[in-house]
Amino acid sequence: GQDLGTMVAARHIPDAMMRDWRKTGAVDRFALGVAGTALFMVPVLNLFAPILGAAMATHLFHAGRNT
Repeated sequence: GQDLGTMVAARHIPDAMMRDWRKTGAVDRFALGVAGTALFMVPVLNLFAPILGAAMATHLFHAGRNT
C-alpha cells in the first residue's frame, strides 16, 4: 500500500509536499496493501492484482485530495 500510494503521489504532488502527504492516511494505505495482498492469493485474480492495486491506489489518492 505504501509503495503504490507513493507511486501515485509522486506523479501528482511536488516533492516538497510528499513528507506531509506521507503522514496522512497511513491506515488507508495499510488497508490498500492488505487488499492488494489478498488479491494475489486468489488463483486467477492474481493475474490482475497489479493493475487493480494501482487503480485502487489512484482512487484512494484522489479521494483523499478532494476532502
